[in-house]
Amino acid sequence: EQLFASYNQALGHPARRRIIGILQQGGHCCFDDIMEKIPLARSTVQIHLRTLKGVQLIKIAENDLKEVGYVLNTYAYEEARLLALDFWQD
Repeated sequence: EQLFASYNQALGHPARRRIIGILQQGGHCCFDDIMEKIPLARSTVQIHLRTLKGVQLIKIAENDLKEVGYVLNTYAYEEARLLALDFWQD
């Protein structure tokens, strides 16, 4: 139950859900790419990224050009999805 609550808290904000959507579509995204798609202050986006990283829904990774950015942690995302489905089916 604690893990489910952590995922829900992290995904409870529309900006964080938007970040997840961006990473689902684009794979690896550097911070500036995310900033272009979310009209929020730099510090606010950093906080949202930190929150998602804290529950391991996203992780830091390098692309082929050695640029550091963010990617969706597909294992954790799928786990969060299955926990939500299980919760609503009970």
